[in-house]
Amino acid sequence: MAENSSSKTMIKNGTILLVLSLLLVVFSQDFFFFWDNIIQLAVPANYYYDTHFSTLYLPDAITTGHQPFTGMYLALGWKIFGRSIEISHWLIWPFIFGVFWQLFRLVSFFLRSQRDRWICFAAVILESVILTQLTLLTFEIFHIFFFLATLNALLRKEKLWTTLFFSGLIMVSLRATMSGIGIVAFVFLRQIFIDRKFRLSQYWVFVPGFLLFALFLFSFYEARGWIIHNTVSKSWEKSAQYADAFGMLKNSFFFFWRIFDLGKIIYLLLLVYIIIKSIKTKTLDRNFLLISLIAFGQFLIFFVTTIPYQNSIGHRYVLPVTLPMTMGIVYWFLVHEKENRYFVWSIFGYLFVGYIWVYPLRVAKSWDSMPLHWTYYDVWRDMKNYVDAQRIAPANIKTFFPNTATFRNTALLNDDREYGIGDAGEQYVLFSNVYNESDETIDELFNSGKFIPIHSVEKGDVYMILFKKRP
Repeated sequence: MAENSSSKTMIKNGTILLVLSLLLVVFSQDFFFFWDNIIQLAVPANYYYDTHFSTLYLPDAITTGHQPFTGMYLALGWKIFGRSIEISHWLIWPFIFGVFWQLFRLVSFFLRSQRDRWICFAAVILESVILTQLTLLTFEIFHIFFFLATLNALLRKEKLWTTLFFSGLIMVSLRATMSGIGIVAFVFLRQIFIDRKFRLSQYWVFVPGFLLFALFLFSFYEARGWIIHNTVSKSWEKSAQYADAFGMLKNSFFFFWRIFDLGKIIYLLLLVYIIIKSIKTKTLDRNFLLISLIAFGQFLIFFVTTIPYQNSIGHRYVLPVTLPMTMGIVYWFLVHEKENRYFVWSIFGYLFVGYIWVYPLRVAKSWDSMPLHWTYYDVWRDMKNYVDAQRIAPANIKTFFPNTATFRNTALLNDDREYGIGDAGEQYVLFSNVYNESDETIDELFNSGKFIPIHSVEKGDVYMILFKKRP
């Protein structure tokens, strides 16, 4: 009887998660490629689609060094179902549902009550960075799915599934590979702080994944002559350069800022509260320690591999840190502060700060981690329609990242035109507050008197202005 009830509960939970994932895709199915996902996913997928998979690895000019298989997956889906933005979202939908399912399974491993499980699930999934990523065309969705699936299989001692999911995680992207190494670090930390015994046998499940990654690196080097950092194309030359002492200090600040930004400063305060409370009561919750070690293992790997380089650190980079951190904090208050559950509800309040928080124009923002950017797609389309109606050639319009790709790579249109990028001859400048530009560019457009705004589109907190040079 209990087994029958458990099966019904599983079906009910699965149905809810299925519906939620479907609603999310329906909501975002007209969101075209945005931010880094243009070069990291749209360009590779279009290359494989156009060349009919003639080569395994991309040419040096357009490859970032990430594993190519997510782009190949999209291209194959386009060959079968058609090439469009909507089809792309539906191709990724199974992995969105997978994220929901695996997250709920992970929460269920630590919490008994159905009510508590759903509260914890909601607190994690409604955080602005993960929710925004789930609406984008990005391989971060594949990353988080395999990350959660590997953790579930590992914690449940399902060796075969651990090996399969870990191998999938390792081969999604370089950041996903780092997450895989972070999971190995978690196993080591668990042996030190919980098991108090080192067992080499627990690491064999990871060997096939690392062998696959080594094979990828070897074959990529044979084909391209470099690995990890693109040292051939000038587009990414900074990513391979080491930062100086001040640069590493600045990177450290931004790393922590990305963890606690967009309303998540409440995490830091609650963590301090938990530590003080645990010291006073002299109690150590094994489950909370386990979740904390998951987050700390990810923190260690991402910190030591990103801080030394001159690369920007996006909010999505630290998702493998913030996701278990949120789960751990909510778990602790659900289990140990039942009489003070307002702490949990306060987390939801602060999480929604990430939905409305806007820094001033001159402060760079990670728009791909903010739901506020969702109106950008309509703004972009409205401005493009205006430009086309006025018969202004896009090549005569200077614009900024991430709006510098062809319409084919951005919105999958059968249109190879693109806005100018400032090389020569532009009569117009297309600016949006989404385009994190320098103070000098902003001053020149708005304060120098050299440009006249001739058309603007604004929806919500996103706007786009077309400027024309004064005669």
